[in-house]
Amino acid sequence: MLIFILSVPCSTLLGQQGSIKGRLEGLINGEQPVLNLITVKDSILVKTTIPDTAGKFDFNQLKAGNYLLAITHVGYQSYYSQIIEINDPNGELVLPSIRLLRRVNELETVKVSATRPFIQKKTDRVVVNPDALISNAGTTSLDVLEKAPGVLVDIDGNISMKGKSGVVVFIDNKPTYMTAGDLAGYLRSLPSSSIESIELMTTPPAGYDAAGNAGIINIKLKKNTVKGLNGA
Repeated sequence: MLIFILSVPCSTLLGQQGSIKGRLEGLINGEQPVLNLITVKDSILVKTTIPDTAGKFDFNQLKAGNYLLAITHVGYQSYYSQIIEINDPNGELVLPSIRLLRRVNELETVKVSATRPFIQKKTDRVVVNPDALISNAGTTSLDVLEKAPGVLVDIDGNISMKGKSGVVVFIDNKPTYMTAGDLAGYLRSLPSSSIESIELMTTPPAGYDAAGNAGIINIKLKKNTVKGLNGA
């Protein structure tokens, strides 16, 4: 996959805000690129999101600090904002509309790589691949989940998706049946390196019956391929 980087200048955005909203323009046929919000100080990914078919997006529950918005999508010039300053965790900042520009250029050679992106948009779900980000090293499963698009975790460990509470969390396609506090504790004890992928389903497929009307999060763990016995 080819990634072209072109910084599009824009004025510095300042605001007493704790949430960021905006809209993308220039997309074709309802394309939904991945938007990344990163810290200015150490370039750590804070949150990702995917716009709706109209191009609207939002980042919520942001701590005070300085951020950059980065957008990359195949066939478009990459976009990097100027500094977005967040001072108040209870306000809302609406960004000016962002127009993504189509990239037109001639290539002499083409190099194809098979690396997995952090976020993959599929027909019925969004897949998060923790190993795709170096910054996830040493973090917990809950840390990765909080970066996932549309997912919010409050201070009590309650998980919501797309603003809806009552999300059902599965581990390897099996429901956890834990309270919010117990589940949050378990995810904090589970290192992100043990996760193969996280599937986010706002409309659960038929195989999940009526479970998770507010959505399903399925955490797939890596399989231990080392022969022998181990215990704790």
